Amino acid sequence: MKNMSDVMESVGKSFNVNGKFEEVNRLFDGRESVKIGEGKRLSLDIVSGLTDILKEINHESPDKSLVDRVCKFIDEISEKEDAIWGLSKFERNGEILFSFLNELATDKKFVPQIDRIFRSGGGVYPLVNKISCDYKEKFNELFKKLPEWYQNELLGETISYEEGDKTYTCSLIGGTALMSF
Repeated sequence: MKNMSDVMESVGKSFNVNGKFEEVNRLFDGRESVKIGEGKRLSLDIVSGLTDILKEINHESPDKSLVDRVCKFIDEISEKEDAIWGLSKFERNGEILFSFLNELATDKKFVPQIDRIFRSGGGVYPLVNKISCDYKEKFNELFKKLPEWYQNELLGETISYEEGDKTYTCSLIGGTALMSF
């Protein structure tokens, strides 16, 4: 059996979509045995591997079973390990996370997965809130690719926070600039 660093290094070397998916799945399954400090690298490798898979799926005639596997995998990450999405936003000004989200946005069938990623972490769309402030231009480019109905849903969301005896409410998109957390 390969050790974790061998698996992590091999993710970028495989061009077989099913093989790549298996490698990414092994990375995700092995995340609990990763040393402190390697979590960010692991997250980046998982998100990068998923991006490579989506590029192949989106540029060839899609294999429905592979699309279903990817959707199920994204859902599993979003339910169990939302830190993967959050950690991936830090590398190269969010480039890895945005590359992945842009690949998802190329096909409307992935909107539920985008929504699960955006909702992961508790609260009201915490990842949308953070990346819309930290990476405004990249977020706006991604936002324009989303279906109009989903854009409207996000635009209609607000977040609120309490400071003392007052409650403040602001727009979900770009709203953290107003808050101290």
